[in-house]
Amino acid sequence: MVRGDLRLQRQRRELVTYGVVQVAALSTAWIGQAPEALHLGVLAGVPVLAIAAAARFFRWQ
Repeated sequence: MVRGDLRLQRQRRELVTYGVVQVAALSTAWIGQAPEALHLGVLAGVPVLAIAAAARFFRWQ
């Protein structure tokens, strides 16, 4: 039980990290600076992965 909880907490931290990177890309662009390439890559990659997962797992029968 404890091991599963620790794994879930680690996964949540990783997801939050990607969310923070996306917010950083948007906030730097908002104030007129150029965002870092990593931030833009994560910002573009998340929707691509979400679309791929949706196409794979949510199919009409």
